[in-house]
Amino acid sequence: MMRNSCLLLVCLSLLSSSDVSYGSAPYSLSGSADHADVDSHFTFTCDAGSKTGSGGMTWVAARVPFAMSQGPGTSCVNVDDPTEYEYSCSEETIFNITIPSVSFSKHGSRWSCAGEYGGTPSIVMTLEVYVPLTNTTMAIRPTSIVSGVITVLQCSTNPCYPNAAIIWTQNNINITTGVTTDTEYIADSGVITRSNLTRSYTRADHGQQIVCAATSDGTTKSSSPLQLVIWDGPVAGSINFNSTATIPEGDDLTVDCAVDCNPPCDYAWTLGDNQITTSPLLNLTDISRNQDGNVYNCTVTNSAISKSTHKKFTLKVSYPERMSALSAGVISGIVIAVVLALAIPTVWILYKR
Repeated sequence: MMRNSCLLLVCLSLLSSSDVSYGSAPYSLSGSADHADVDSHFTFTCDAGSKTGSGGMTWVAARVPFAMSQGPGTSCVNVDDPTEYEYSCSEETIFNITIPSVSFSKHGSRWSCAGEYGGTPSIVMTLEVYVPLTNTTMAIRPTSIVSGVITVLQCSTNPCYPNAAIIWTQNNINITTGVTTDTEYIADSGVITRSNLTRSYTRADHGQQIVCAATSDGTTKSSSPLQLVIWDGPVAGSINFNSTATIPEGDDLTVDCAVDCNPPCDYAWTLGDNQITTSPLLNLTDISRNQDGNVYNCTVTNSAISKSTHKKFTLKVSYPERMSALSAGVISGIVIAVVLALAIPTVWILYKR
């Protein structure tokens, strides 16, 4: 009963004063490395020095207290020891506790040791469990992006630790704007790091590559590249033919309505309600005067993004004026004028004789 009471007092002391500095402590606690790797073994060693007391000591392992003492050889005599650990003891001064296969559930657990019947406890050690970074994935990667529209790309890691740092690049140039990052703690697994890239793109970005790369504990893993496919056009005002042209009768004319689009745009030339061609080129041959004043309309449509624009073309035809039929009165006047022109000289000549 006294043994259990003392054990309880030691445990309460450890739990209530774990963050207090005890000065020079006779019990020295160390780990087999500065951190534990997941699925690997890790050992804590408690060195009692020359102050062994009865040869027993108390562990507080992940907030669970239990006692142990020296046994035959390097064995230990444990009291209510957790079976998930392995133990070894030597010379009543060195007490080892080993986690055979560390899981991430041990991350952040606190460990200390002290004499079984009193004495100054060791420092409290917090166990860090490293989980390797194995992959980085661009989870949101659209097959195409509309020019000028805000688009979100997302990159994420596998559960790992330490937390990964993610950088974005476009054609190997770091992107520093529009980037946000958050983390999600996954019990028994690690920490997922997610990063969003929020921005708009232009036709100049078409064909360039975006990559996200994560780094944790000196290891870097990159996503597969996203090759940008930018859907763009037609841009309002990009149809550049003249809105009016005057063409001599009998000539030919071609009006070009082509604009820059991705994917390629559809075209429709119409005259009134009649569609003339689906080519970007309007070909008019042997133009006649009855086409004078015709208004042709070119509509350009990018069906992938439901965007269109149009422009009208007015045709003017030039031709020579034709002489109209002469009236009988005019003809009579001309005949009289000719007769007089011939008769007057003749009369004059006769008069002179």
